[in-house]
Amino acid sequence: MKKQLKLLLISVLTFSCIQLYSQENIFYLSESNGCISLRVTAYGKKCKEAIENAEIIAIKKVLFIGIPNSKILKQPLIGTNESEIINNNNNYFDEFFDKKRYKNFINSCIPITEFKRDITRKKSITVDIVVNIQILRADLESEGVIPKFGFF
Repeated sequence: MKKQLKLLLISVLTFSCIQLYSQENIFYLSESNGCISLRVTAYGKKCKEAIENAEIIAIKKVLFIGIPNSKILKQPLIGTNESEIINNNNNYFDEFFDKKRYKNFINSCIPITEFKRDITRKKSITVDIVVNIQILRADLESEGVIPKFGFF
């Protein structure tokens, strides 16, 4: 029963993410000192929800898709099979997304537009988000989600 509930939750999250990705508007801005800056437009019923959706979009893009124009993140940090990776690391990602632990890896999130209806009549906001890739990678390594990189 507990396993079925987790599978249902993962399915719902995956479907939600597909919806988030289909509405996303994300652009690479810059990178320095192990951080990457992204401009993300996201949607939500309330401003806070839209900003959190933007943060999740940015983190998921870093983890599972990669940033094409980036020097440090052309490839995803973890891999492209999002549902399998989340399934294999259930405990980590439950805490990471459900308890909003991902916010520890966001250095800043600055709104650059007002929260307003766009041309599609959906409420959106555009924010500049800085993700600390260096600390995120170290955390993923220490938790065994990805193998350690380099020689120690």
